Amino acid sequence: MATSSRYRLVDDAEMEHLLHNTRRVMTSAVYSFRHLLLTEGLDQKFESYDIEMLDGRLAEFYASVR
Repeated sequence: MATSSRYRLVDDAEMEHLLHNTRRVMTSAVYSFRHLLLTEGLDQKFESYDIEMLDGRLAEFYASVR
């Protein structure tokens, strides 16, 4: 099997660090998304949005986030 420098195995400590950072980033993104919804006067409970509405709001969010 060929070895690629693009990928490498991570140990348990590195994986835990990555997972912790991922949770932190996702928490921050959800907070920011809810804030965008609030500023637009929309319901912050995006979990109840239908797929089309969620898709549109997320597209707007990702296009505008800085």
